[in-house]
Amino acid sequence: MHLSMQVATHKCYFIITGKSIHFTRDFRDFKENGAKFYEKWLSFTLGQQVTFNVNSESDATYKSIYDAFVTDYGGTFQKTVQVGNSLQLPAQITTTCEFVTAFKAQFVPYMTGIWSVK
Repeated sequence: MHLSMQVATHKCYFIITGKSIHFTRDFRDFKENGAKFYEKWLSFTLGQQVTFNVNSESDATYKSIYDAFVTDYGGTFQKTVQVGNSLQLPAQITTTCEFVTAFKAQFVPYMTGIWSVK
């Protein structure tokens, strides 16, 4: 999404919605190596920002995701996000929690989160 903004003038948003049990278990509270996996990229508190390093990532789990992205999609992006013939990942990305369902999962059948990306 961050790379898409390099060739567009609009804000980009990440939106996820699903059954409350799936949203909490498989997304908000999903853990990898004992840490909440998606909190690296997204806050679940309204208005809060998260900034994370991309091209200097040292955590092997996240670095492998970025490396795989470049390998899989590097040749398909427009020249404005490339240096020479290779995709240039940004140094950092910032996401802001624009909306997240405030009710406890047991009180609503579905939950939603919306984050702006810059």
